[in-house]
Amino acid sequence: MAHFRMLQLDFWKDVKVLEEFTPEDRLFFIYLLTNPYTSSIGIYQITKKAAAFELGYSIESINSLFDRFENHHKLIKYNSKTREIAIKNWGKHNFRNSGKPILDMISKELKSLKDIELIKYVSGQITDPKIKTLFDNYYDTYNASCNDTYDDTYNDTFKDEVEKSEKVEECRDDGIFNDTSTIRQRTVPRKGGQEVEVEVEIEQEVEEEVEVEEEVEIEQEVEEETPQATTTTTNLSDGYFNCFGQLPNQYQLNDLNNFSKSLEDDAILFAMIKASDQDKSFGYAKAIIKDWIKKGVTTYDAALREQEQFSQSKQPQKQEVLPKWFKERKEKPQQEDYEQLSEEHNQEVNSFFTQFKKGVKNEK
Repeated sequence: MAHFRMLQLDFWKDVKVLEEFTPEDRLFFIYLLTNPYTSSIGIYQITKKAAAFELGYSIESINSLFDRFENHHKLIKYNSKTREIAIKNWGKHNFRNSGKPILDMISKELKSLKDIELIKYVSGQITDPKIKTLFDNYYDTYNASCNDTYDDTYNDTFKDEVEKSEKVEECRDDGIFNDTSTIRQRTVPRKGGQEVEVEVEIEQEVEEEVEVEEEVEIEQEVEEETPQATTTTTNLSDGYFNCFGQLPNQYQLNDLNNFSKSLEDDAILFAMIKASDQDKSFGYAKAIIKDWIKKGVTTYDAALREQEQFSQSKQPQKQEVLPKWFKERKEKPQQEDYEQLSEEHNQEVNSFFTQFKKGVKNEK
C-alpha cells in the first residue's frame, strides 16, 4: 500500500485532545498513528528505543509517555514482551472499506500477531461489520485451537444425551409421548468442574427455527430492496483515498462508476492497489482496468490470475549465446570471394610489371 496514513481533521477538535493532551501527548499520539511501523489493523510491533530515537526523546520520557497513554488516557495497550502495541480507536477511524483485497490484507496481518488478546482490544471499537466479524472470528478460532473444548467425561455424557434425545423423539413420533412439555432435563458436567443443565423442548426448538428462517427471509428482502449504487460509489471512493491519499474528483468518480458496470468493485480496488504499490497515479490503474475489460476479466479472482500470468511473462527469457568462432566465421569472406579477389589482384600486378618493362626498353 501507499506509504501514508489518514489523520482525521476532527482530531484537533476532539475534547480529549484539547483539554487533556499536553503538547508532548499530541506529538506522541500522532507519531503512534503515522510512524513507519504501523499496520492496517492498528496493531504493530515497535520498540521504545526506536520511538525515542525518532522523536528525539530520552528512554525515560518515552517510558513515561507509554505509561501515560496506557493507564491514564487508556488509548493504547503495549505488550513489553512481544513489543506489540494496539491503538484502541484505530478501527473507528481507519476501516473505511471492507472489500476482498482489504480483508485479505487484514487476515494476513492478524496471522502475524503474537499477542492475540490485542485483537479483542481493537475489535471493540470497529464500526465496519465485516471487518469486526473477521477480527472476532480469528480471535475465537485461535482460542478454540489452543484450548481443549471438553474433557472425555463430558464428551461421553453428551453423546449419551444425544442418543436419549433421538430415542425420545422416535417414541414421540410413535405416539408414546403425548406431553409437549420438557422431554428431558439432565445435569451435564463440563471441563473445570462446572455443570450445566441441558433442557430440550421439541416444540420450542421448532418454533425457534421457524422464527430464524423468517428473520433471514426478511433480511434478504431488505437487502434486495436497498439500492447498492451509493454503497458502491462510497467503497470505491474510500479505496481511492486509501491508495492515492486524496478523494477522487467528479471525472474520476465517473470513471469508477463506469468501470463498476463491467468489473467487481474488488477488482477495481485491486487495480488501484497495484498502481499505488508502484507509486503510479490513477491513470495507471485505469490502463490496467481497460486492459482487463478487453480480456474479459470481470472478477477479483480473474484479476489475480491475470496478474500471475503477467508476472510470469515479464520474467527474463534466455538468449542463445553464439560462440566466438561462429561469429568470426560469419565475418570472414567466403572462399569464392577470396579467390575472386586474389585473381583480380594478380592481374593488377602483372599489368604493372608489363608496363614497367616497356618503359625500361624505351629508355634504352
